[in-house]
Amino acid sequence: MATSSKVRPRHLTRKELKQPDDFMVAAGRVRDFAEQHLWKLLAATVAVCVIALAIFAYHRHRVSVAEQASQQFYDGFQAFNAKDYKTAERRFLGVMTEYSGSEPAHLATFYSGLAYLAQKNWPQAIEMLSNYTSENGDRFLRQLALFDLGVAYEASGDLAQAAQNYSAAASIDGPASVNAKLAVAHLFELQGKRHDAIVTYQQLLADPQASGQREQVMAALARLMGQPAASASAVSAQPAAPAPASAGHKPAVQPNAAPSPASKAANH
Repeated sequence: MATSSKVRPRHLTRKELKQPDDFMVAAGRVRDFAEQHLWKLLAATVAVCVIALAIFAYHRHRVSVAEQASQQFYDGFQAFNAKDYKTAERRFLGVMTEYSGSEPAHLATFYSGLAYLAQKNWPQAIEMLSNYTSENGDRFLRQLALFDLGVAYEASGDLAQAAQNYSAAASIDGPASVNAKLAVAHLFELQGKRHDAIVTYQQLLADPQASGQREQVMAALARLMGQPAASASAVSAQPAAPAPASAGHKPAVQPNAAPSPASKAANH
């Protein structure tokens, strides 16, 4: 029969009891290091705190600047809605100058162009709206800016630039696409391009998005084709007759019979 052997506990000697264990030795070394390098530790701690405070202050400054820019833009926007265009103009220009590069400054460029447009200051409207469209931004606002740029160019007599901007606006799928196509057709009429005007109106008549302007489009086709408006839809699908080959023919519609730029701007 196997006998179990008992392990007797080992008794520490007096000498071993007097020796410090590893934990106490390590703690003592840390204490000695801290005492010797106290000022360095304090300096490092202060440096970290200063950096953290600087980052926090910078963040707070940026938040404060953004809030100030937004507030000033909002003040200009309220003046614009109240048709106080001079005050709106000053507010928007202030945002653009003081907070250049910010999102409120970008929007202020667009709305300052509208403020100039409302005051019939075509050169300034063209400058501001051109600046806005040259930068990246909201697709729908870009479309509206291109349309309004076309309005400003048309009002100033530059029909070629007006057509270019109307066409650019029409190429964007957005809230102003139908009005931009109508404006292109209107310019064709002003320029005596009867064939191009008819083709554009026919395209609009087949466009489901232009259902709200169907009567206006049918009336324009009837005017250009010399038929009553009721029968214009019956021939709208037929190819338009070629424009006269002779140059310098008179516009099919006189300028005073066409919608004014101001009325088009109010429609979008």
